[in-house]
Amino acid sequence: MKSYFLPQIQCLEEIRTIEKQDLSFPKLEASQITKIANHLRAAQKTFLNISIFEIVDCIAIASGQWRDTHHPFRRKAETLLPAVCGLSKEMVSLILDDVFKELTEEKLLHLLEAELGDAAILDRFCKKNSGSTRTRAFGPGLITQILPGNVLGVSVVSLICGLLVKSANLLRVSHSEIVLTTLFAESLQEISPEIAETIAILTWDKKETSITKTAFQKSDLVIAYGSDESIAT
Repeated sequence: MKSYFLPQIQCLEEIRTIEKQDLSFPKLEASQITKIANHLRAAQKTFLNISIFEIVDCIAIASGQWRDTHHPFRRKAETLLPAVCGLSKEMVSLILDDVFKELTEEKLLHLLEAELGDAAILDRFCKKNSGSTRTRAFGPGLITQILPGNVLGVSVVSLICGLLVKSANLLRVSHSEIVLTTLFAESLQEISPEIAETIAILTWDKKETSITKTAFQKSDLVIAYGSDESIAT
């Protein structure tokens, strides 16, 4: 299985066997991260023109597919994840139910309204309260996210939060999370190729500091999960 997600960018691959599953990963170097980041930034300019309500709708449709236990993406995840993550099929199913039940259109809009007051502020200038001042919100152009591997589903939720502010997202995901996150991105791509163009999902060893440094330098915001020790390294 292809265990990464790149928008229209070709790269060399290597096969790694993880828990008896053959997964393909890209062979990365710093120059490729620069190319990927530049592509994501260009795609984000188009992404800005998509209404936040259309974005929410597309994410909600994809999430609805994942709540359907008979949908091909859901079934594929339930087949692969137990071996990759070391969890039982029943536990994987329970986690997927728990993650995607929170990603409905109503709940996503409520999240935006709680944070911004009005989701439309991401599309146009809007009045705040009863005054005459108009305000518009813009997310970072490119977010790099260094994501954990000990809680299944966190990467999907963090990706969605990045998309909800119309940012492009470059994710470094652990081996245990990358299958789910990649499958979710593929399901979103079927619904909105334009949104999917702003997503890159990769994995690389933390010892490959040149790759990490390049990703950070090309980003407007870095989000990193982990202990103080993990982040320091």
